[in-house]
Amino acid sequence: MEQAGHGDSSAHPWQQSSSDAMPPYAPSYDLAPARSQGRTAGCLLMSASLAVGLVAVLALVFVVMRGQPDAGGPGNAGGVGAIGSPDSVVLTEERPGGPPESTPDSFQVAEDELRRAVEAHNRAFQAGDLGGYLKIFDQGDAELLEQQTNTFDNLRKLPFEEAAFEVQQGEGLAKDAFGNWISFSFDVTLEHRFDGVDLRPVAEWYRWTVAKAGENAPPTVTAVTGTPATSGDSETDSYPAPWDSWPDISVVTTEHTVVLTRSAQADMGARVAPLAEQAAVADLDFWARNGDTGTPVPARYMIVLAKGEDEQGNLFRRSKRQATEAGISISMLSSSPEEGSWYVGGSRIVTNSNAWYFGDVDGGVDELRELFHHEIAHSLLAPLEHGASLSSLDKWVVEGFAEYVATHGQSLDEDGQTPETRAYVRGERDRPFEGRIPDNASWDLHGLVGVNYQLSHLAMQMIAERYGEQKAVAFVLAHYRGKTADAALTEVLGIGREDFERQWAEYVRAKFA
Repeated sequence: MEQAGHGDSSAHPWQQSSSDAMPPYAPSYDLAPARSQGRTAGCLLMSASLAVGLVAVLALVFVVMRGQPDAGGPGNAGGVGAIGSPDSVVLTEERPGGPPESTPDSFQVAEDELRRAVEAHNRAFQAGDLGGYLKIFDQGDAELLEQQTNTFDNLRKLPFEEAAFEVQQGEGLAKDAFGNWISFSFDVTLEHRFDGVDLRPVAEWYRWTVAKAGENAPPTVTAVTGTPATSGDSETDSYPAPWDSWPDISVVTTEHTVVLTRSAQADMGARVAPLAEQAAVADLDFWARNGDTGTPVPARYMIVLAKGEDEQGNLFRRSKRQATEAGISISMLSSSPEEGSWYVGGSRIVTNSNAWYFGDVDGGVDELRELFHHEIAHSLLAPLEHGASLSSLDKWVVEGFAEYVATHGQSLDEDGQTPETRAYVRGERDRPFEGRIPDNASWDLHGLVGVNYQLSHLAMQMIAERYGEQKAVAFVLAHYRGKTADAALTEVLGIGREDFERQWAEYVRAKFA
């Protein structure tokens, strides 16, 4: 589904799957490149990081293919079970008259065999044994071996608190009844948690294609891709990560950040890390003064420097649209749902290092620091997202909070977005200002994305001025925890939506008079 704000105003961008077995979408929050005035505009997207299903339906997806060993590869697929469907645990074979009877020459791949192979792969990973790690992959495929060697080397550099490869729960057998080789696919996750970054373990989903040449041959991985996402803005689920995509990764750590770059950009990573650290410290200080001290938030934030829009749209996702944002906070669903609900375990901030913010790191520190402020504010609250809140957050609350944290105390004259918003509020644009809080469906219609960011910021600023910053944060937290924005206004601030919107419109008009 094309997201609202990207051409499809008729579809609600957060429509949740009707199946109770499917997790809600994990949102990502992005800040788009600045306009000529030098201020940012952007929008909220529903994206990539969505799980394939609860354990009850996490099945191996078998594609059975038959042919002669000397045919040079697999033949036509004999059957595919769709993830999340009742057929996902059933192996079907297309053959007139039904499946063949068992013969003395038949052989099969059982789930236990796959688990043993993945467990050996994981033990080698834990031990730092490259040879053992590569053993499961096709030894005749030089490109695959090089790719997996790079992934292994990159993973060994990362500050994991825990990390392990696991085959997902499956049922049924991959079986050949003709004595020939078989090929099928199944899903493996990298269950991991970065120290301080993730409050709960998260999962990156891989789809492995496996071949078995005969009854006594080991299962061999012939291809590695991402598990297809069932819906949303990404074609895959949290794949590929930088460690899968880059030949060599550079890691710069500060007390509150982990900055990942290609090794060729290590110098830039070292220069921006102090700015990211300053932004993280400021956001955490804001939380310490105004947040719920009993609610845990990440102590560190992972920031990835992508090189260009194409790469930015293909890290922790394979975006179905052209990425245009300067930064995006991608929420990662927890691989260990608590109390039957899906939670976000942590987030990944991906920035476009080709964006103007990075053009002069030393000269444009305020703008770049502000970008980090905004995205870290999103990531700070990301682990609060769960269940209903994942699919129903109002953009004016989410983006207004991040903008307020990033720029509170800044005058309107310092904001490059102000001239455009002033023209809109004064009725100098084709679409008149009607005193309505920007809603999700029309967030970036009519070229008003940047305007909506600033109007939402002013809504949060008005709340902070009239009720105090702690009340403003309490209102945002109530919304993240599942209250509608209207219910949170009444419960936390004691004001109804109609009165709040009227006061806000008066506040905005006064600001731009």
